[in-house]
Parts: sequence; structure tokens; C-alpha cells
Amino acid sequence: DSRPAMFEQLTFALQAYVQQQAYTVIVCVLFVCGLGVPIPEEITLLLAGWAAYEGYVDLWLIMFLSVAAIIGGDLTMFFIARRWGRSLLTTRFGKWLFPAPRLAKVESYFEKHGNKTVFFARFFAGIRMPVYFTAGTMRMHPLRFVLLDLAGTLISGPTSIYIAFRFSKNFKEAISKVEHANRWIFGGIVVIVALTVLWHWWKGHKDRMAAKALEAAGGSAASPADPMKDEART
Repeated sequence: DSRPAMFEQLTFALQAYVQQQAYTVIVCVLFVCGLGVPIPEEITLLLAGWAAYEGYVDLWLIMFLSVAAIIGGDLTMFFIARRWGRSLLTTRFGKWLFPAPRLAKVESYFEKHGNKTVFFARFFAGIRMPVYFTAGTMRMHPLRFVLLDLAGTLISGPTSIYIAFRFSKNFKEAISKVEHANRWIFGGIVVIVALTVLWHWWKGHKDRMAAKALEAAGGSAASPADPMKDEART
């Protein structure tokens, strides 16, 4: 009877089709997330982990493709803003949204804190696209943007996928684990940044105190008592 063999072949063909479509859907959704389409990126990453658990996709391959799709979408928005963002600012809407004083403040802020802003934006769903658009408009160097965005994506993307893969028997637990992990990741980053700032402050304070002590010692050595003036007084 050829019917079991035919059914088995049909099953394999269907599984292969679902597997191929799973890669396509996940990659496309993550790409358009970077363009500002209101689709939750975190949920898509969790679904990617679930698809890996079910065997529709390979875990390591979907991690790689997800990171590539996210970076691709973010870069597209960045270069759109880099090309046309300044032109938008010259329109009536752009001048209303960013009047000259506000634009100067934004440029100054990005000059000082642009790196931290781009990196941390990866962990906050609602501000990613505006931050990346602003980074492009403010003419942040593309390589710097890619490295910062990639650093955040390599933390958040594979972590979310693996947690969903690990806890797919209980999807709600997986979502809770992802939220918990993101809080710990963000908290750890904040602690590292705070310690770095504190260390730089302490080092600067120590250098300033040493400079003051050296200046005081030099001042006292440079102005000894003048015996001629003492004789003139007498």
C-alpha cells in the first residue's frame, strides 16, 4: 500500500514548508519592527524561541537571523533619518516639533550622551524607533550606531529566544522569565555605569586634590621672604 508512504512524504513536505515560512515570518516581522511598525518585538522573539522548541526552526540559526533582522531594520530607519531627517526639520512640522533652541539642546545631548541613549534604547520598546531616528538625524557615525545597537541586540535578542526555548512548556512562565531577565540585565548595566562614573569622579577628585596640593607647595616656594624689603621696613 503506497498510502502510508504518500502520507509520510506529504507530512515531511508540510513540515518543511512550515519551517521555511517560520524563518521568513520571524525575520520579516523583526525587520519591520525597526521601521516603527507597532508589533511587539519581544513577543516575536518569544515566538521564535517557541518555534525552535517545536522543531520548526534551528535555535542557533534563528538567533543569528533574528539579530541580523533587528539590526537591518534599525539601520534602515537610521539611514532614512540620516538622509532625510534634516530636511524634515526644515518643514513647518519639523520646526514646530524641534524649534531652534530645542534642536540645539538635542544636538548637545546626543553629543554628550548619544552612546548611552542608543545602547539603552534597545531595552525599552516604546523609544527605540524615535531614538534611532534621532541618532540618524543628528548624524551619529554609522559604525558607532551599529556597534552600540549590536551590543544591545546581542544581549536582548538571544536571551529572549533562549528563555522561550527553555520554558516553552509554560509560555506564560517564559514571558515572566524574559521580563525578569531584562530587569536584571538593565539593573546590572546601571550598576556598572554607576560604578564607572563613581570611579572616574573619585579619580578626578584625587587628581584635583593633588594638583591643589602641588600648586600650594609651589606658591609657598615661589614667594620666600625678601630680606631687602625687611631692611627697608626697618
